[in-house]
Amino acid sequence: MKSHYKIFALAGCGLALSACQTTTSTSVATTQNPSNADQSVVAYFSSMETGGVLLTNARNADVYRVLIKHDQRGYLVQDFFQASKKPQSSPVLLTNPADLNRVAPTSMVGDLTLYYPNGHVYQRATYSAKHQPIGPASTYNPQGKLVVQEENRADGSYSGRFWYPANLHLALTFEMNANNQVTSAKGWDEQQHAIPSSQCFAENTLNPKNTNDQCYQLLMQLYQASSTMAD
Repeated sequence: MKSHYKIFALAGCGLALSACQTTTSTSVATTQNPSNADQSVVAYFSSMETGGVLLTNARNADVYRVLIKHDQRGYLVQDFFQASKKPQSSPVLLTNPADLNRVAPTSMVGDLTLYYPNGHVYQRATYSAKHQPIGPASTYNPQGKLVVQEENRADGSYSGRFWYPANLHLALTFEMNANNQVTSAKGWDEQQHAIPSSQCFAENTLNPKNTNDQCYQLLMQLYQASSTMAD
C-alpha cells in the first residue's frame, strides 16, 4: 500500500535539525498474518519500485492484501510482504470497493501506518472521512530517522519539513494556505548553503511555470527519495 500525501499530490507527481537527528521511529509492526477463515487475500502487487502492478497470483508478488472485514462502513484491509508474511501496513478502512485492488487506494479513512520489511515504521498518516490527509504525517528512513514531517491543518493550511535522507541535513521547509499558495519557504543544498529566495517557490505555487526553480526541483528529488525508500 502506498499512502497519498497531500503535498505530493498537489505537486503533481514534512522540527529543527536537532530534532530530526534525535527523533527515531521505534515502533515495530506486531500484527500477524491473518488466519481467520473469513479473511481472504483480495489482491497481489509487485513492489512500488516496479510500478506497484496488480498481479493475478502470488508467484511474482511482493505484497498481498487481505480483506479483514466488510461491513456497512466499508472494507477493512491490511497489506503484507509476500516473502516474510509480515505487515506492510496497519489495518485501514477503505470505502470504495474499487480500491481493494489498487496499490494506492484513495478512499482511506482513519490512521494508516506503513512498514519497512524489517518491521520498522516507514510512514504514518491519518485520513478524514472525506479521504483527505489530516493532522500530522511523517516519513522515516530505514534506520528510523525522521525525514519528512507534515501538518495538514483543519483550516486547509499546511506546513512541511524535509531532510536529506543520506545525511539528515535540513533540506526544505515551507507553509501553504488553504488555497494551496506557498506563503513561506526556505531551502538548503546538501552542504547547507541557503537557496536564494528568488529560486525557492518564487511563484508561490507547487506547480511553477519555471520548473527549474531550485526548491521545486528539490521537492521532486525528496519525493522520489521518500517514495522509493521502502522498496
